[in-house]
Amino acid sequence: SGTNDAYVTITLGKEKFLTSVAEKTVTPGWNEECDLCLGNYSRNLEEASVQLNLYHRSLFGSDDFLGHVTLPLRDI
Repeated sequence: SGTNDAYVTITLGKEKFLTSVAEKTVTPGWNEECDLCLGNYSRNLEEASVQLNLYHRSLFGSDDFLGHVTLPLRDI
């Protein structure tokens, strides 16, 4: 059908947040917030980064990986 049921995982170290699923779209978007604790990275903030992985939710089998971006905290 050309559309995706997309969601994003947001990871910082051992912390992980999942967005809601944007259903049946080719241009997913989210207006969501998450809190990630930076206290564990106070000494290594320059080296820490937030990982965002985009997936298509699959009703059968594993979800499909669509893309990835790394955001170094020093750049945010």
